[in-house]
Amino acid sequence: MNAGKVAGIVLVLAGILGLVYKNFSFTQEETLAKVGSVELTADTEKPSTCLCG
Repeated sequence: MNAGKVAGIVLVLAGILGLVYKNFSFTQEETLAKVGSVELTADTEKPSTCLCG
């Protein structure tokens, strides 16, 4: 099985899981400010947006 088929199967399974488990969230790290070598970041939790009724 080549890498394209494996990636396709993983994406299809992730899509099915997204439809089954509608309420999930993920954490995203955002850079708020960067001054020289000092960087200010924040972790924000974002809910999923499923438009599947």
